[in-house]
Amino acid sequence: MLRAARLLCVALLGAAASFGLLAQQFGRTPLMQAALFGQVDEVLSLARAGASIDATDQFGDTALLLTTRQGSWPEVVDALLELGAKVDRPSQIGRTPLMHATEVCSPNHLRIVAALLRHGASVNRRDDLGYTALYFAAATGVEACSRQLLAAGADATIASRDGDTALLAASRKGSASHVQLLMAAGASHRAANKYGDTPLREAAFYDNIPAMTALLAAGADPNARQTDGTSVLMTAAVRGNPRAVEILLAAKADANARIPDGRGVLMLMLGTPDPSPETMSKLIAAGANPNWTDQFGWTALKLARVRGNLPEVERVLVQAGGKE
Repeated sequence: MLRAARLLCVALLGAAASFGLLAQQFGRTPLMQAALFGQVDEVLSLARAGASIDATDQFGDTALLLTTRQGSWPEVVDALLELGAKVDRPSQIGRTPLMHATEVCSPNHLRIVAALLRHGASVNRRDDLGYTALYFAAATGVEACSRQLLAAGADATIASRDGDTALLAASRKGSASHVQLLMAAGASHRAANKYGDTPLREAAFYDNIPAMTALLAAGADPNARQTDGTSVLMTAAVRGNPRAVEILLAAKADANARIPDGRGVLMLMLGTPDPSPETMSKLIAAGANPNWTDQFGWTALKLARVRGNLPEVERVLVQAGGKE
């Protein structure tokens, strides 16, 4: 037992030494190190002795930026803010402490978000790519985090330089109520980014059925297209999300749509590792033409036979009148 305790002490001392060496290499001050270890009293002592609260390491991060990203010590963040740390001091890519905290939205991060907002953090500030704290919060799927920011005046309509919105992010893994919260705050289910991705397309891609249901109920277009011509239904089918396909078909998504090179949803599915014959049957029943040809004159049946080892897919296509 004594030997084990000694070995543990040696290991801990070694780890501390390694951390100290890394801290020196990164240009981190003793106050930054104390903050990262959760040593509130040491942070206060160093600050009283004249240590700079807003000193930066070689990456441009301050103690507040480091601890809001880490999220382990809300009490350290409280101390830094009370000492006057610059609440909106950004990182080298323009991300503020509030953005760092909302990138995770753990229970500790939620406490940190509340503290930053109490100290006047700018809720609608953008990073270098145009993203806000609300976007990052929405991307985590944690509704409570988005709710905190909206209550503090976050603008749900802001889009990044690429056109990404908080609603687009929430649609990937957020709940139905999270999506509804953002729409109630003014976010548009019609807003697409520069690739033509809509919130409904994101929900279909990630198989987020509750979000899909909420978006469709709000009037989202099941036939919206990306800039390359891909429809929401094509996205769901290619991703292998059968329930999403069923929901879109029930919403009158066009099963017979084609992308510019002539391919329809059936041929696109044949470009995936394991196309579902059951989903193909449903798409054909909804109007998908098995004899659409691509730019080379190939049909779905020809492609299936060239691929081989798809007897059920071939059977479905033949029964639907498919030809080579």
